[in-house]
Amino acid sequence: MKKIIKQSLSIPLLGEYAPVLVNLIGTCNEDGNPHLCGASFVSFTLGPPKSIVFSTFVKPTINNIERTGEFSVNMCTGEMAEISDSIYWKQELGKQNISIESFEWGSKVHVPVLNASPFVCECRVLQSYKFGESSIYFAEIVNQQIDIHLGIPEDNSEEAYVKWLERLNINDLDPLLWLGNYYRIRKKIL
Repeated sequence: MKKIIKQSLSIPLLGEYAPVLVNLIGTCNEDGNPHLCGASFVSFTLGPPKSIVFSTFVKPTINNIERTGEFSVNMCTGEMAEISDSIYWKQELGKQNISIESFEWGSKVHVPVLNASPFVCECRVLQSYKFGESSIYFAEIVNQQIDIHLGIPEDNSEEAYVKWLERLNINDLDPLLWLGNYYRIRKKIL
């Protein structure tokens, strides 16, 4: 393996230093309409309970989560790049033009679940923190929805879930990545 020569930078890269999975966070506006915002830095915790953590600076999303304590995490695929980009540029608006055909309401919490997303988590907030202009949320995953074409775990055990993940081909999932632009994965290494 070759040695990589690095140079220090004096400017912050604002999260564009590594490829990240693109997700859309879904909330319900006070008027009952859905609201979505982009969130690339979403992570899972081992809990208990098993949880998701993410942060956002998008005011309508923060207001909706603070009011309801609920949100969805909709994983984006390569085919969702245009809708993701459109949502990103409109995320700070109180109203978005989201067609009723493009989403359903969650089955456990009242949050938008995008029909095109192959993997969705419905979440309830456990803790939140204000950090500058951003809010950070730790939320319990109360329901997961997985595209049936990806197969499903044999049962609800953690072992079955891990085996399912090991069998899953990332190319079938086709995750949308962000690194200053949108990218897709195409090659398995190991």
